[in-house]
Amino acid sequence: MTTFKQFRLFYKTFLSLFVISIGLLGGILGKRLEELPAKPNVIFLLADDMGYGDLWSYGNPTQEWNAIDELAKDGIMFTDIYSPDTVCTPSRASILTGRLAVRTGVHSATQDLRTFSPVLRTGLPHYEYTIAEMMKDAGYTTGMVGKWHLGTNRNNSDDGYYLPGNQGFDYVGHMLPMGNLWVCDNSGVHMTSGPYAGACYLYYNTTVIQQPFEHENLTQKLLADTKEFIHDNAAGPFFFLLSFIHTHLPLFASTEFEGKSANGRYGDNINEMGWAVGEIVQQLKDLNIDRNTLVIFASDNGPQTEMCEEAGQTGLFSGGKGMYYEGGLRIPLIMSWPGIIPAGQRSQESASLMDILPTLTDIVGGHLPTDRPYDGASLVDMVFNNGPTPHEYIFIHNGAYLQFVRAGNLKVFYNMSDLYDRDYLTSSCFDGVPHSQNTYIPDYRAMDPLVIYDIGKDPHEYFLLASEHYEDILMELSRATEAHMSTIEDSDPLLDLGEMSCDVIPCCNPPDCFCNYDKPFLEVDCDPSTFADLTG
Repeated sequence: MTTFKQFRLFYKTFLSLFVISIGLLGGILGKRLEELPAKPNVIFLLADDMGYGDLWSYGNPTQEWNAIDELAKDGIMFTDIYSPDTVCTPSRASILTGRLAVRTGVHSATQDLRTFSPVLRTGLPHYEYTIAEMMKDAGYTTGMVGKWHLGTNRNNSDDGYYLPGNQGFDYVGHMLPMGNLWVCDNSGVHMTSGPYAGACYLYYNTTVIQQPFEHENLTQKLLADTKEFIHDNAAGPFFFLLSFIHTHLPLFASTEFEGKSANGRYGDNINEMGWAVGEIVQQLKDLNIDRNTLVIFASDNGPQTEMCEEAGQTGLFSGGKGMYYEGGLRIPLIMSWPGIIPAGQRSQESASLMDILPTLTDIVGGHLPTDRPYDGASLVDMVFNNGPTPHEYIFIHNGAYLQFVRAGNLKVFYNMSDLYDRDYLTSSCFDGVPHSQNTYIPDYRAMDPLVIYDIGKDPHEYFLLASEHYEDILMELSRATEAHMSTIEDSDPLLDLGEMSCDVIPCCNPPDCFCNYDKPFLEVDCDPSTFADLTG
């Protein structure tokens, strides 16, 4: 045996023993489901438009280490996870239901809109079964704060028909039904004619308390609600969704974080979010419930990369929000459960955020309705045993259109768009700051022949593979795709402008519709073009 081979054998043996010893110190690998503690608390931390490459632990060289990275160090981080879609509304609908948006109706037949708008009388249907409803039926107290973007009103300006309290959440604190939009900028950095009262409002439960809302101390409000809920429900079990406003544009940060990050204004946002995560983790320790609480951190989709120096990072992946290249869908996922999930774990298995619902169902002993198909699958074996993915194939749709299928490391496009170029990315930048929304609108078209990439060897999606070399695989994939598409039933598209009504726009102080400004720069109107340009 050569010296090099001897060294390599020694190194591999040492590394294996080191990993095993770390596992024994931090938790136990190889747990069966019945060996897990019953009814753990669950906190789901969901970022908005944060990229795969935005965290130090996911390879960002200039972003400061924060409490989110500590979660990754203390638990398991996943490196091949897809968001269900590339924009907020369909992605969040799928995360909460474990089902593709085409099944729930959260799509548009005409591609008028890709997210819920203030003028739509539609929202996530009540017959869909959410994570919160599953947890509640399993004996949990449920709560949420932050971004919703799954519908607001159905018949008038304040019925709140689609708000979280009607989707399984017992407690709802400060909440943005629409989220943080470009037209909500009140800093003057991006807009001198905003904010827009027709789309920018802060609720507390079902009541509008700011219209337009103010960014100042917004993260602090969400954190205070979260900590109050945890304190009041420390005896458990509880499920809480903290849906951050960061890092969706327009960026904002409190004075404690503003101008402090080497990564600029975007880094300030990451650090403020990380601070809030750290406050929550410390509270769990102070209440002595950290070892009975599973904490999950993820992002709803990729970053809006056309936003100059205020754009998130996709790491080495191409594309971004709104696109079905890896940069639009590949997101961080971290889980931490001290004493149960060993520290320092890393999984390279492919999965989807639609898997969160069935995974939590298994962990808490819940049940899902059997009258509908699910696209998610339980990740219990991946999380606790470092096991393989439960998916042979992962199907990703843009509404009714099948965009691509992941089969192992192969990514096969059925529909795709061109990738924007550098000139487009910089076209609205001045001194690094975006001065128009400049949202890239991809032009999708069917692929014939199918476009194939090996994501393992070519994560950039640069090099096409010759389909004639993969005929057997493509034949198997064709059968699997046909079987998958046969389970897609027609659903009424909920994002078509035909469902528009001015009567459902929230209004805190009729007829003026503003309640914390002397007068907003942009008053409420009902011009469809105003709402068609909004992106979530």
